[in-house]
Amino acid sequence: MLTDPQLTTLFNESQQAVRRQQWPAAIELCKQAEALAPQEFRLPNNRANAHWLADEPHLAWQAYRRAIQLEPADPRPWRGLGNALRDLNRFEQAQRAFAISHQLQPSAETAWNHSQVLVGLERFQEAWELSEQRLEVAQFEVHRPGPSFQGWSDRTSEPLRIWSEQGFGDTFQFLRWLIQLGNERVELEVEPPLVSLLQEGLSWLPWPPVVFAKQASTDPPPCHGSLMSLPSRLGGGTLSEEAFASGPYLRIAPGARPSGSCVGVVWAAGRKLDDPFTAREYRKRSLPPEALEQLLRGLRHLGFGTVNLQVGSDRDELNPALAELFAEALPPQADFLEAGRLIQGLDAVITVDTAMAHQAGAQGVPAWVLLPWSADPRWLRGRSDSPWYPSLRLLRQPPERQWAPVIELLLEQLRTIPPTARA
Repeated sequence: MLTDPQLTTLFNESQQAVRRQQWPAAIELCKQAEALAPQEFRLPNNRANAHWLADEPHLAWQAYRRAIQLEPADPRPWRGLGNALRDLNRFEQAQRAFAISHQLQPSAETAWNHSQVLVGLERFQEAWELSEQRLEVAQFEVHRPGPSFQGWSDRTSEPLRIWSEQGFGDTFQFLRWLIQLGNERVELEVEPPLVSLLQEGLSWLPWPPVVFAKQASTDPPPCHGSLMSLPSRLGGGTLSEEAFASGPYLRIAPGARPSGSCVGVVWAAGRKLDDPFTAREYRKRSLPPEALEQLLRGLRHLGFGTVNLQVGSDRDELNPALAELFAEALPPQADFLEAGRLIQGLDAVITVDTAMAHQAGAQGVPAWVLLPWSADPRWLRGRSDSPWYPSLRLLRQPPERQWAPVIELLLEQLRTIPPTARA
């Protein structure tokens, strides 16, 4: 318990700074509190959390280790240590930290974090089984609560209802498991902007799913489950060999092709700034204005036309001088089908780690994906190819976490492609 009045004040002020996402202030207040109570493990643990949310994983790692030294039996610093080690690309050590945390106190959140690292280690079956505990994480909004897949093997007339979960990119990535359902009668419940794309893009399947927008309902269908739960039930690693055996698994007709050599550009990830974690991911994955300008001017110098594929407020707030560097743009209110038609007719797409990377990959569109140094474990480590999508090339930040070398490497790769062969 924090009983010293000055210590209590510092603790409360640090928590207020955290809620405002003022990480330097929160970290400094934590340090002052630690000086007053050097044996209280929660204080370095809180400071470590602030370092991690500020995208300072090495400093977070040090602070979590300090908390563990003070209280090795508490599971929270071990889970935090796992998150920091994941962001340092030390997946083996991260998975051990998560295992210790879970052994000290089983936790759905720890299991979910652990499963993501196991994906990075290509221990897929373990990852899929462990990831099922994510449905118990309090902050996740589950579209239809369990029990899931009840009576699947005993069904006679009722279709299987599959609903999407988490981000658009996750939906694109996990659609491949629908192929494994064979002649099952499937209904696919997704976010409204995805409906028209998936209706057309999955119509090539021998038994295409019936796709419709998510609906609130007090009476769930008799047999239903999450799209992201299919791997744990149907097996497979990345399932890429099966998903791309006869072409991309998301197939749509291209729209009108722009004249000349054209590439589409997406420079910002999902902008959800109210939540500290999603705000951190946005900052980490998105290109700052100077990097975007380097990219656009470099593409123009190489003779490529550029198409603005960005959506949302990042597009609305784009500097007019940078906006003029684009030759064309996706209409602001376009849905995923319109975006899909456009990219199907481009020479390539250049995107940060966001839904467009997965959409391009699922459609088989050539794309370069610009990854931060501490990329999501699904992209593995040190690889320039993707285990999920044959048409993607991965370009990663160096440990210094600068975008300029990534863009320089991308432009160098594009420079080697003769203009007549760029398509």
